[in-house]
Amino acid sequence: MANMNNQGVFQALHNFQPNGEGEILLTQGDFVVVKPPFSNPNEWWHGTNRNTGHVGYFPGTYVTRVDTVEVAPPRPPRPTAASTGTPLEECEWYWAQTTRETVNESMKDTPDGTFLVRDAMNSPGQYTLTLRKSGQNKLIRIMYHNGMYGFSQPLNFNSVPKLIEYFKQHSLSQYNNSLDITITHPLPRPKLSNDGCDEIKKKVREEQHTLQDLSREFEKIVYEYKQYMAKTEYLKQVMEAQKEIVNWLDAQQVLLQEKIDYCNEESSRMSLNERNIELVSKYDIECDLRKTVEIQQGAALSTARDLDRKMKKQKIKIKESQKRKTNLETQLSALGVSENDISQLAVDESIVDHCNMNEVDGREYDNRSSTSYVSADDVTKMDAEFEMSTWFNEGLKREEYRKVLLGKRDGTFLVRSSFHNPGQFTIDLVADGDIKKVQIVRENGKYGLVSPARFLTLNQLVTYYSQHSLREHNRQLDTFLTYPAFDPRPQR
Repeated sequence: MANMNNQGVFQALHNFQPNGEGEILLTQGDFVVVKPPFSNPNEWWHGTNRNTGHVGYFPGTYVTRVDTVEVAPPRPPRPTAASTGTPLEECEWYWAQTTRETVNESMKDTPDGTFLVRDAMNSPGQYTLTLRKSGQNKLIRIMYHNGMYGFSQPLNFNSVPKLIEYFKQHSLSQYNNSLDITITHPLPRPKLSNDGCDEIKKKVREEQHTLQDLSREFEKIVYEYKQYMAKTEYLKQVMEAQKEIVNWLDAQQVLLQEKIDYCNEESSRMSLNERNIELVSKYDIECDLRKTVEIQQGAALSTARDLDRKMKKQKIKIKESQKRKTNLETQLSALGVSENDISQLAVDESIVDHCNMNEVDGREYDNRSSTSYVSADDVTKMDAEFEMSTWFNEGLKREEYRKVLLGKRDGTFLVRSSFHNPGQFTIDLVADGDIKKVQIVRENGKYGLVSPARFLTLNQLVTYYSQHSLREHNRQLDTFLTYPAFDPRPQR
């Protein structure tokens, strides 16, 4: 192993998406050279990602030390590329906003060296190169800083076309030793065709409505399942209490029988026998009650199991619907429809909801009153932003949430059950150094900060406001839901 001047070489165990200034991206498997000290993994460490060349901070819990690793020497400076004035939008290999599924489908069976460039999915204004090598697609992030582009530091190209032109003539091994290949075969983006495009758009809208209905039904099943599981647990506790009563009555009968056996006075014996008859009667009544509760508990548990099976089947239906919708959107993307235009289909009111009335928890409502909702494609991206366990605690007590947020940075937040309105939820967050409270609106099986609510899940709501300021609904709260309060990563 090369002498790293007491620096440590670590490998990323998990993906890490930077949220703040000075943080770096980690992808599982990346090698990171870390400057000392690095004895406490619960702190933020500073190092260099050898796979991307980025230098910055990351959580120590996301990496593990490795004893041996081939660390490549510093990359040589980039020669300046030949001048080309072709705008990026006019390059045949530029696919703009295109889904990864569309790219993978289009790159199938293409020769090594085939490539295209598309907009980065999670980083607006940045780009990704997709390259075919050894029968597989390699994704390479195009770095950008101060008007310059490149695959690693230093960045020597003032445009993406110049970067591409250079590596058409020079091997990518300058960037990565395992990529000894040039980008030789540009994959042109398909020309836009209107044939069948309107029909596919219509199917996307219909599938979106189907997905919405399936999600509502799933939420209804989950609610009923929780109700029956709570009933099962309650009846179990009742049975335990009745068992103790039956055991106590049984013990009292034994003691009373001993007194009867040793009693010589006829009058006292008669009195004890009467008490014994009364105890036997109470014992029989409690045994019968326990059997009744046991039957009720068994029925509730059986219903809960049936609902659990329904949930699993409903999940499959939702996944199938999402898959159908994704396939349709992939077709549109291949026809040249932009990602923004595809996303807008979810909020297009040109199609009437095929199910005007639904019933959730015994309440009827009109679907058409809630036509504005986040598209399933956006939600798929959004759901990966934060794990729900890092910001949600249903049973958090009144005195506890302030302790959790006290002294945390602006943008730190959590979601809990409302203290005053059972079944409702509240966001607590730090803004301007103070703890603020935002009530979540829950109506028609959806969630939001204003009426009409438009998010199918709390996760969608939280992720949306991690990317959009709360100022949309409260001018005094110009902040984002940035730092989940229960995230194990340390706050820097």
